[in-house]
Amino acid sequence: MSQPAAGESTTESLDRGTVRRQWIGVALGSVLAVVAYLLLPDGLSPEGRVTAAIAVLMAVCG
Repeated sequence: MSQPAAGESTTESLDRGTVRRQWIGVALGSVLAVVAYLLLPDGLSPEGRVTAAIAVLMAVCG
């Protein structure tokens, strides 16, 4: 089996805990992004609500 190049990552090179933590972050980030979108005031433009939801997603998953 070849080694991944610098900066690359494969699931084979990650342990189970790391992979589980990544999936939890993706799931939790998605749920929180939807919640943030729905809880933001209607006075905010739809583009602003989407931007804020994506910011939440990036903060949790990043």
